[in-house]
Amino acid sequence: EVGARILRFPPNGPSDETQEIGMVWRLNRPYGPKAKDICHLWPLFSLFSTDRLSPLDDCLLKQVIDFRKESPTDFILCKLIYPIIECYFSLILKLGYQVECNAQNFMVGLSESFDIVSIVIRDLGRFEKDITIRKSLGLPVNYNSYPYKCISQGDELYQIRHSFAFDFKLNYYVIAPIVASICDNYYLQQSVIDKKIKNYMTRYTELLPSDYFPPDGKWYKHERILLVEKRPYVGICNPKYR
Repeated sequence: EVGARILRFPPNGPSDETQEIGMVWRLNRPYGPKAKDICHLWPLFSLFSTDRLSPLDDCLLKQVIDFRKESPTDFILCKLIYPIIECYFSLILKLGYQVECNAQNFMVGLSESFDIVSIVIRDLGRFEKDITIRKSLGLPVNYNSYPYKCISQGDELYQIRHSFAFDFKLNYYVIAPIVASICDNYYLQQSVIDKKIKNYMTRYTELLPSDYFPPDGKWYKHERILLVEKRPYVGICNPKYR
């Protein structure tokens, strides 16, 4: 994101409220140390989605793996899932930023030969600033947008927000569909891949504060309802990757 504008419409009468329209500008090219190697940039969901114009085609993920003649398990773990995990936890542990993962905001940068060379994140406005972690890292915590997207220890939903972002958004929305797709397409045993992912996750979750996740041992999500005003969290037993 390189800029934003908000257009405010004043009320027409005493009972009307001010209306707002917001817009965000984004660069059409990612930036970073590997940006020069990126020839194709795809949203993550395109890897496992069905092409509505060619519904009988294999998903893009299978097409890429077959084109590159690589091991399906090694490819999704080493080129895709492990880098996503590293990216997610690096933001938390080094900067105190918690990204709310969506399969359209995580993107993959591919080389000319369709090798995944970079994980790209967009929609930076959805980052949550973990004030407690940033203070522990000695980083600034004065945000002009405070308290928007700021969380800190003592907040009622502090630990639940951690679980929601990690267990629900990262694991349920991003990682689980990749694993399901690869297992369906190559008839792989999902429990074996899940165990590898969980073991890899552990090296990062062990670096988090001991009270980072809810003490009840549950993971939290929203039900499949229209979220208009209230956003009720539902606790589920047995987190998948922790």
